[in-house]
Amino acid sequence: MNGNGFIESIGGLDEALIQEASAIPSSRKRHIRSRWLSAAACLVLLFGFTAYATDMFGIRFSDTPREGSMTITSDGVTNEYKTFNLDAAVPTVKPKYIKGDVNDLAPIIKNNIEAAGKGEFKENPPHTYQHIPELYFVNDLSPEEAAKYIGYEYLEPVWFPYDTYDSTITVGGDAGPGGFGLTSIRIHYYNKDWGQWDNWFLIRSEVWFHISKTDSEVHTGIGWTEKDNHYTITSKNGYECHIIEYSEKTSGESMHGRISGTVIKNGLVYLIDMEYSENNRPEAQRVVREWAEHF
Repeated sequence: MNGNGFIESIGGLDEALIQEASAIPSSRKRHIRSRWLSAAACLVLLFGFTAYATDMFGIRFSDTPREGSMTITSDGVTNEYKTFNLDAAVPTVKPKYIKGDVNDLAPIIKNNIEAAGKGEFKENPPHTYQHIPELYFVNDLSPEEAAKYIGYEYLEPVWFPYDTYDSTITVGGDAGPGGFGLTSIRIHYYNKDWGQWDNWFLIRSEVWFHISKTDSEVHTGIGWTEKDNHYTITSKNGYECHIIEYSEKTSGESMHGRISGTVIKNGLVYLIDMEYSENNRPEAQRVVREWAEHF
């Protein structure tokens, strides 16, 4: 099934693709060499020093974090922490641009959503949320195979630090208000062996994006507290990767440390998240830096 079949299976034909073209006036046959060189120099500066110069969408997190507060209670002791949040509005991807084998799932999702609306539900798959078929799984694909399976030109293979891993592609269904049938795709990688409790190292690396037949945006964000360490790493191509090293006090009951990273590239959200025992902290810090710098 091709990309257009994807649209039809979800429920209705998309409006005709508008052809866009730009023509250079043929009357301009002579150019002043100095002006051409000046323009070329400006382009070199623009693409050499502007962050996200290679990003086709130019989406990024807001420059100024939003402040708030939160209360944490532990063993009867209540502490209040200042919180910070950065938000971004990322564009959804139109179904016609998804051209891989994932299209084969569209008819199944559509049929189950319609059955759920009639009070019926087909037990395929068993994972449900309020009688809505929420997730469909595809497992055991390499990062390159997973990207090809989705078939979106701006999707890059998920980066993972080791050669051995487990992988899952989840395809979400949503029949609620604003639902578009097939609303999200997530490619997720994690290490096979997490170790023992005193030698713990869990790595999750993924990318996600939402599907919509109309021009729309999905808001995403990152958050941390004043006890956490938030910083940015600029990748080799100029992308701003936000890293958060969570403090022990604000990371829940677990005694393990946690580092997470988030970057938006070509309208897609890439993430890495690691939980580790203290002896694996140096490796976690190395991995998150290598992950960030590769974009």
